[in-house]
Amino acid sequence: MVAFAAPPAQSAAPQTATAYRDELGPDVFGADALGVPQPMPVEDPAFEEGAPEWERVADEPATVEIRHGVGRGDSGGAVVTVPSSAPVAWPNVGQRTAAPPARTLLRLTAWVRTNEVADGYGAYLGIDYYDATGSRITWSQSGSVRGTQDWSRLELLGEVPANTTTIAIRLLLNGHGQAVFDDVTLEAYASLDEPAHSPHVRLHETEDVLNLDVEGVGVENNVYAFVPGVLTREQRRTVEERLAVLRPTWVRVFTDTNWWATAEGYDFSGPMVQALLADLRLYDRLGARANLVMWRPLDWDPSRYGEMADAMVALLRWLRAQGVGNLAALTLYNEPNGEFPGSPSEYVEMYQTVAAALRQAGLDDIELVAGDTSQGGDAFFDTVVPPLRGLAGWSSYHEYVDYRTSLTIPTLHARNRVEVARDAGLPRLFLWESNLTGGVGAGTYSPGTHDGVLLPERYPVALKLAAYHLQALAGGVKGVSYWEAFDMRYGGPDAPLMSFGMWSSAEDGLRLRPTYYSVQLLSRFVRPGATITRIASVPDRTVLAYGVRNRDGSRLVYVLNPWDREVQVELDLIGTGSTALHYHVDERSVTEAIDQRRPVLRPQPRRVFDGQVLRDVLPPESLVLYRLASTG
Repeated sequence: MVAFAAPPAQSAAPQTATAYRDELGPDVFGADALGVPQPMPVEDPAFEEGAPEWERVADEPATVEIRHGVGRGDSGGAVVTVPSSAPVAWPNVGQRTAAPPARTLLRLTAWVRTNEVADGYGAYLGIDYYDATGSRITWSQSGSVRGTQDWSRLELLGEVPANTTTIAIRLLLNGHGQAVFDDVTLEAYASLDEPAHSPHVRLHETEDVLNLDVEGVGVENNVYAFVPGVLTREQRRTVEERLAVLRPTWVRVFTDTNWWATAEGYDFSGPMVQALLADLRLYDRLGARANLVMWRPLDWDPSRYGEMADAMVALLRWLRAQGVGNLAALTLYNEPNGEFPGSPSEYVEMYQTVAAALRQAGLDDIELVAGDTSQGGDAFFDTVVPPLRGLAGWSSYHEYVDYRTSLTIPTLHARNRVEVARDAGLPRLFLWESNLTGGVGAGTYSPGTHDGVLLPERYPVALKLAAYHLQALAGGVKGVSYWEAFDMRYGGPDAPLMSFGMWSSAEDGLRLRPTYYSVQLLSRFVRPGATITRIASVPDRTVLAYGVRNRDGSRLVYVLNPWDREVQVELDLIGTGSTALHYHVDERSVTEAIDQRRPVLRPQPRRVFDGQVLRDVLPPESLVLYRLASTG
């Protein structure tokens, strides 16, 4: 299930829209590294002096105080307290300073200790960006800490938008309970080079490896659409045909132990378990491996972890007895930083219990997936993943990107998660849920709309999502997965409609959307075991370009043009003669395919070229794939 952060740092100043431009153009380019930090001034960062620069923002009965003896090492600290009688809001302590130039990257860090924090996003950091009139342009926010936790380090990465004259750093508590903050730092990194259109780009294929043993592209496909009566036989055939075209390497599926665990034992004859069986059999036929997620219920506690483990073992054994051969991974709790009903140490204990049960049952070929955290869950991930080294085979996280903003911070975040996972001893990191969101009315079940159009219906969103996935894979993430394959109601006919899909629901005629074609161009061709390689570009930051080498010997080159104008490219390739089968996604080709209800992208005429240079013209706002074959 999609989980979103609570509304971020609030202030009396209204928000304007000047931070947002067209979602394509320069905003598809991420960043590889932060560079060299330059400290920015923070008055009294350890709260030893009670400096007046610290603004205290709270409405009674919530309080914000600076106290001695409550910080790390008995130093000072900022204490935000929200009693249960107070409304959930954004009390905070903050400090303002002059803004650095636009596109400067900022890193804000602080330590926080929490006591019984609940009912909101939790304790976190924020940066507000203000223009010359004092209007808030936008904000950045960190992950959060909830519950009762000892000192945890929070970190926020932000990018200064255009027209910013002042920034305000904020230490916030959204919810009830108490948070103590200490040791604040703020750093600036040199402004990124502004991407720009160039009519001509020279690309050079290199041997530089960016990522090894990539798992490919997967989808989320939960069982509700497979309950009898939801899809007709013809609709099921249509769904299977479309999924076969996508060729996902993984599928992630929710389960709920209430579906089969009863007071009398285990009953696998109910409609939800039968729907789960149909779902898994479909993906087994397609060759996709399955990651089951024990999603519900939310009331397991340590005294019952053995019972939980027995229930999951019983399900896995039953599924294998039914001939399901693609069970490869198991995740305990979706987005546990928000939904797990215990402490991080209890989360680790739960995994230890289930790992032992899998070993005893001879099911230890099914790998455990640790983390699986939502936006804001970095502190939880950083705490629980290292102790699971040797027990879990995977680590994972989720990311939903605001469709209007730059991909700089999301791509840096991907690289940060890769580094943390590698240091924790679980380097196989999967971006299990991903999509764009942030439209009008966005929430758990919908990405929202732009000018009244649902985001997945918009071609620019499809292209930007492809840019994000390509850069995440180039940054070291081993696999990416799309939430969710197609629209469905999470329950009966009156249940909420999950509307992030690559095509619409059965009741809406299973209408194809642009995201289906942009995802297809990656999922069909990037196969398990692939290597991502660097494509050098002159000038830099006009197009995105990456090479892919599959284990079967096939070579791919992806080039993405985010501009509303053509780009002529000359691609210097390794080797001498080649032919290139050319596929491309642009708004015209996608619109034609949707109008014709045609699920398969048609290749353009094969290009034969001598020597090492392939010349082509990229259509405006397009993703082009070259499948290379040697002629020599």
